[in-house]
Amino acid sequence: MALPHFILSDARLPLTEEPRPGSDAAAGLTSFGPRGPLRSIPEQIADFLLENYIARATSSYPIFYEPWLRSAYASVFQDAPNISRGNGSNINEPKVYDTFVICLVMAVSLSSTASTKQAQANSMASKLCKQAISHIKQVLTDDFAGIQALVLLHTYAIMNPAVANVYFLAGYIMQACMDQGLHRETSIADSIDRTDLLVQDMRRRVFWTAWELDASCSAGFARPVALRPEDISTVFPSDF
Repeated sequence: MALPHFILSDARLPLTEEPRPGSDAAAGLTSFGPRGPLRSIPEQIADFLLENYIARATSSYPIFYEPWLRSAYASVFQDAPNISRGNGSNINEPKVYDTFVICLVMAVSLSSTASTKQAQANSMASKLCKQAISHIKQVLTDDFAGIQALVLLHTYAIMNPAVANVYFLAGYIMQACMDQGLHRETSIADSIDRTDLLVQDMRRRVFWTAWELDASCSAGFARPVALRPEDISTVFPSDF
C-alpha cells in the first residue's frame, strides 16, 4: 500500500506560542539525544500518556485490541510477551510497526491532554508524528494492519491538520477498507476463522471508525462520502 505523497504535508505544525531560545521549553524540544523523541520521553510521562490514550481515545477510536496496544508499548520501552493484536497476527513482527503505533499514540495523547505549555506539547507531538512517518513505507502494508496504521495517523491528523489533507486521507482509507472487503459482513466472516470473534469484531471496529472519520470530514468540507450507508452490510461491533 503506497500512500500518495500529496496527502502528507511536510509543513511544521502550528504552535500556539514559540519557545524562546535558551528557555527550558526550547531545550526540551531539541534535546532528544540519539534515541529520538519517542524513547526520550520519561517513563512516568509515557505511562501517563498511554493510560490517557486508552481512557480517552479508544472509546472513540477503538482500532486496537487493548492488550496488544499495551504489549506494543512495552516492546518499545521494554521487553514484552507475545499477545495477539486482534487481527490474526501477533506481536512477533518488525519492531518498526510498534514504534509507529506508539509514536502516534503518544502524539494523540499529548495533543488531547496539554492544558498548559501547549506550544511545547504540540511541538513534541509533531516530532513524534514525524518519527512515525519516517517508517511509513514499512508500516503501510497491503493488509488489515496497514489500515489500522492509516486510521491511527488520521486520528492525529484531525488534531493537527498540517500533517495531512484529512479529507483525501479519509477517502484513501475508505478505498483501502473496500479493497479488503471490510464494508461487507460476508467478507469479514469468510476471510478469517469464524470462531475468532475477536478478529471479526476488530475488523468491524476499524471499518466503522474509518467510515465515521470519512463522514465527518466529508460533512466538514461539504463533499460526498466515499461510501454510502446503503452500500454497507457490515454490522456494528459489540461495543457500539
